[in-house]
Amino acid sequence: MAVNMTGTFLCAREAARVMIASKRAGSIVNVASIMGLSGGGLYPNVSYQTTKGAVVNMTRALAVEWAPHGIRVNAVAPTYVRTPFIATLLEQPELMRRIEEMTPLRRLAEPEDVASAILYLASAASGMVTGHTLLVDGWLPCAVEAWLRQELAADSLRKCFQHSGRTVGLVNTVLDHFRGRRVMTLMLRRSWRC
Repeated sequence: MAVNMTGTFLCAREAARVMIASKRAGSIVNVASIMGLSGGGLYPNVSYQTTKGAVVNMTRALAVEWAPHGIRVNAVAPTYVRTPFIATLLEQPELMRRIEEMTPLRRLAEPEDVASAILYLASAASGMVTGHTLLVDGWLPCAVEAWLRQELAADSLRKCFQHSGRTVGLVNTVLDHFRGRRVMTLMLRRSWRC
């Protein structure tokens, strides 16, 4: 909490003080995380997710508060970035495989990916952008959400078939087929009125 929330706030506040005192517009870019936009996932860490979520909302609040001074406040929310920070995760090949498979771009972010996003938000190219959190994630949250919906649908179908006395093996075969193709469909769920 001291680094992710308090440290981010103190740095932003000091930068804004200098900008306001000099009557110069400026840009502040906070570093959040996609984990600040989710509640769990493949590697849950409640304290990290909570503090990064606070950075997302603090960014919005500061953007509104400092906009009259011409100060834009945005954030980047990276996915897993190939740095020493995730060294323990990199040592888990199965977890890394799952993360890369669930990410539509099929790779982890590199530090340059995040730096480029920060550069954009700090530059005049984003002159009308404030209060925004830019995801630098290869669209991982979308994939995770689809996976969770798929698992929930699978569970619902199994309960439906068990309840109605039908063959559970058939459902598992169908669901395995859809999982293998990474397709989330609600058609199966809707076609069976359980």
